[in-house]
Amino acid sequence: MAALRQAAPGVLSGQAIAPPRGGTRESAIEKVRLAEDGWNTRDAAKVSLAYSLDTRWRNRAEFASGRDEARAFLERKEGNYEIYMVADASGGTTKEAHDYAMQRMVQAGVVPVTWQQVLLEWQRDWKNRDTYDAVMKVAKEHSGAYGMGVDYAYTMVHKAEQRTATKHESLAPVHAQVIER
Repeated sequence: MAALRQAAPGVLSGQAIAPPRGGTRESAIEKVRLAEDGWNTRDAAKVSLAYSLDTRWRNRAEFASGRDEARAFLERKEGNYEIYMVADASGGTTKEAHDYAMQRMVQAGVVPVTWQQVLLEWQRDWKNRDTYDAVMKVAKEHSGAYGMGVDYAYTMVHKAEQRTATKHESLAPVHAQVIER
């Protein structure tokens, strides 16, 4: 089993530490260790201490400039806010890059959802007729089997005619053969 490394003292004590500057291998390793130690505490204030005062962060559509804004973002996450990400509406340079990014987000506690979940959550109350027809149109056109199911349910519940371009004949059921042993 690998030995545990001692955390950088400033991160755990809550003292601001300017990450080492320079281009040496040792200074790069120290920068990474400071960040790791901060993240391992899972405390937004301590995490932010491992970053410079002029750090820049980006989380999808949110941009944070400076240590205070980065800490505020982390505190929202830490403050029991549920953060959702529309997984099938985000991508990467490759499928693998997207998959690894998704894994990192899930490990950080982000809840992945699909665009369809978001659409249906926004509709929320199905008696809301103002948006019902538009939502159903999107679902029928872009939701594959779910859209087909919505259309089928509509025709069954409302005893409506099939809403297809051409009539389809109903086939009689074919019973499975019983094989006796």
